[in-house]
Amino acid sequence: MAKSSGNRTARGRSDLATPKGEGPLKCCESSLELVNVLKNEIRDGLLTFRSKWVLELGCRYGLPGIFSCLKGASTVHFQDPSAGIIRCRTIPNVLANLEQTRDNQSHQQGSPLAPSWQQLSQDIHFYAGEWDELHTVLSVIQEDEGRLFLGMRCPIKACLRPPYGVMYLTAKKNYIGSSSAVRQLRALVDEEGAFGVHLVAEPPEREIWKFFSK
Repeated sequence: MAKSSGNRTARGRSDLATPKGEGPLKCCESSLELVNVLKNEIRDGLLTFRSKWVLELGCRYGLPGIFSCLKGASTVHFQDPSAGIIRCRTIPNVLANLEQTRDNQSHQQGSPLAPSWQQLSQDIHFYAGEWDELHTVLSVIQEDEGRLFLGMRCPIKACLRPPYGVMYLTAKKNYIGSSSAVRQLRALVDEEGAFGVHLVAEPPEREIWKFFSK
C-alpha cells in the first residue's frame, strides 16, 4: 500500500503492498483478513474473478478491490463515503499496487508490454458518496429505495444475480452497527428466498459472511 505522500511500502501477508506504521496497518487488518478469505475461496475452487464485475463498498485503501484486479476482474468500482479517503488513500494505493505489479512483470518477462500486464488493464472507477446515491454506479437502483440499508437493497440484489453473483461482508463482532447490518442482510436473504448465506471465517474481533445466489 502506498500513500500519496510517497511513504515507503512493505509487503503484507496477501502479497499486496501495505503501508509502514501501526496506524495504517491497523486500518488494513479487516481488509487483509478478507483478502486471505478470498485467496482460500479461489484455492478451493469456490470463487473466480475472471471477467467479473466487482464493487468494493467502504474501500479505504482498496485492498480487496486491488486483489480482484490482480486476479482478472474486468471492471472494479471502489466506493467510500469520504471523498478525502478516495482521493488521498484509495486512488494512490490502487495505482501504486497496479504499477508495482506491472513493473515486476516487466522485469520478469523483459518487456513493458508483456501479455500478462495487458490482462491487468481493467476498467477501474472511483466513487465517493453514500449508499443511497449508488445509482450513479449501478443504474439498476430505483430512486424510491430509501436510505442506508434500504438504499443498498438493489445493489445487493444486482450483485447477487445468478448464477455466479456473490457478496462478502466483514462485520466487527459485538459492534451494534455491523451486527445490525448482518441481521438486516440475513432478513433480506430470508425475504427474497433466492439467496444463501453462511459464515466463512471468524478472525479475531470479526466475522466474514458470504452471501450468494442459489
